[in-house]
Amino acid sequence: MRSYVVKSVKRALRWILALFLFVLFLLLAVVAAGFLRARDAAAQIESDAALAAEAGFTAADLTPEWRSILLAVEDPSFESHNGVDFRTPGSGLTTITQGLAKRACFDEFAPGVFAKLFQTGCALGIDRRVSKETQLTAFLHTASLGPGESGWITGFPAAAMEYFGKEMRAMTTREFTTLVAMLIGPARHHPRRNPEALDDRIERIERLLAGDCRPDGFRDVTYEGCRGL
Repeated sequence: MRSYVVKSVKRALRWILALFLFVLFLLLAVVAAGFLRARDAAAQIESDAALAAEAGFTAADLTPEWRSILLAVEDPSFESHNGVDFRTPGSGLTTITQGLAKRACFDEFAPGVFAKLFQTGCALGIDRRVSKETQLTAFLHTASLGPGESGWITGFPAAAMEYFGKEMRAMTTREFTTLVAMLIGPARHHPRRNPEALDDRIERIERLLAGDCRPDGFRDVTYEGCRGL
């Protein structure tokens, strides 16, 4: 009887191990597929950045202060990570590179584990093929920044004209920070439709930048520790 039980346990463990290896292989296959998809995505990102350069504003045109604000909020380890970042406080689950992957690697993005893994693989591939400066330029011109008078606003230059009636270079630091604050949820943090939520977000960002508070772990993208100081 004991021998039968031992054999049954061993058989069950073998099945569990086989299932685990199958699931692991499947997950890795999804990441690998995303990585391969990055070849075409990289070409699209390069094209977006080239169009941005023709329009007259690239990442190189950001002032050091603006660049620091954008990266501190959107992607604190952008300059050093390989496309993904699951450790830096306040980084959340999506880097700038993963944001580009979401746009360039999917015909239609549907949230879920497999989509996130595919996005992660694509981000890893994009980061190997596209320079950080090109990525940042493409991001500045493809970021979603809320509903405007004539439709959804895409890109910082278009948002500067829509919300402040001026070219991007003419914005104040506070106005630039406002656009950065909108990125987390441009419909909810809208200067015309929900200014209270936007002002609260801006104030938290300013406290973060001043060093008065810090994110509570990598998932704390709303800076709960910066509330009402």
